[in-house]
Amino acid sequence: MRPEAWATPAAPEAGPPYRCDRARDRERVLSTAPHPRTATLWTAAAPLGQALARRARLALPDAGPAVARDQARGLLDPRRLARAACDDPRVFARRRPQRRVDAAVSVLLDCSGSLSTPQHRAALTAGLALALAAEALEVDAEVLGFTTLAAAAPRPGLDRGVPLVHVVLKPFDRPARACRHAFGRATGLERQNNVDGEAVAWAGARLARRGRRTRLLLVVSDGRPNTGERGDLPPDRGDPRLEAHLRQVVRDLERGGARVVGVGLAAPRVAALYPRAAVVEAPDDLAPALGEALRLALRG
Repeated sequence: MRPEAWATPAAPEAGPPYRCDRARDRERVLSTAPHPRTATLWTAAAPLGQALARRARLALPDAGPAVARDQARGLLDPRRLARAACDDPRVFARRRPQRRVDAAVSVLLDCSGSLSTPQHRAALTAGLALALAAEALEVDAEVLGFTTLAAAAPRPGLDRGVPLVHVVLKPFDRPARACRHAFGRATGLERQNNVDGEAVAWAGARLARRGRRTRLLLVVSDGRPNTGERGDLPPDRGDPRLEAHLRQVVRDLERGGARVVGVGLAAPRVAALYPRAAVVEAPDDLAPALGEALRLALRG
């Protein structure tokens, strides 16, 4: 599948255009059929999602209880019936108007093989938790993943020839709970390399089509973009062509009104690739970092 959303943004004026082979790229929507690994992820993600929602709710407009108690008019409140014996009229409750936030959030997870198994599972758990939190806040949410197929020999004239695999874990129009088995299934993905620029462009285009005023894209990564095609690069060096393309994609999305935040899993390099970035050292700190980014975006 080759969605039009994968069209690459314009290259930087000072550099050559980004060239890639899209013929074998794949987009996968993971099955939501029951999966044995779901239970562990769900047990961790559900309470995390509730905690993130409670904290982020304080940033919403009209923040406060949805129900105003101790009212002289409204619906009879069983919790206040004892006051009637004292001729106290404040035995009613009224629902406070809650203004829905015009916002959408997309979480894009690096599913490359360089992440350890605990990191990969922590990323899936954090993505599911954030989707649950956004749902509780009535904010549109999507969770995506990206990796590649096995690397091949570099092809002359191309910046990227290895096939991409872009994964839809939880689309905007499905509840998080209904998609929980897709996250369990994602623990068994074949994880290879990561071409961040094209994945961010794909996720950003999907987010833009949602048409919300506030658009937040959270990218979870463990370092530099890599196709595995260039064996001449030292292990601690990324491909400068892929890094330049990623920076340009992020700039284009930000100019279009989106807020893009890179969250590094023990990867300080992320701060050099995203103007808005956070780095967490422990996998357990990832979900709170995503929740804080959501809270700041909702606060404006």
